[in-house]
Amino acid sequence: MFADGFEAESAGFTIWRDQVQPAIAAQCSSCHLGERFGITTLARQGVTFTAAETRSNYEAFLRQISLDAPPSSRLLAKLLPTCHAASLPHAGGNGLVAPGDALHALLITWIE
Repeated sequence: MFADGFEAESAGFTIWRDQVQPAIAAQCSSCHLGERFGITTLARQGVTFTAAETRSNYEAFLRQISLDAPPSSRLLAKLLPTCHAASLPHAGGNGLVAPGDALHALLITWIE
């Protein structure tokens, strides 16, 4: 157990903490950083994410993925261009990533 009270980290959590959370914060913070009603957001009170915020964010974003069909995960579908068959409407606009983009590849790696 770590000092913050959490169990040992999984590989998925490590990728989330070190790569995915910072990438989402950098690319999607205008809508997905801080509390918002009805959408999945990253909690962060200060300049950096605390261990507790990171764990909470990880759990929130896990609910947006499909382990059975990673490419069909809600998290990915919201980012795809509307012309893509798996695309879902996204209030911030679609087409934020395309299959093969760096963020898309990172999210697939994390999900799988």
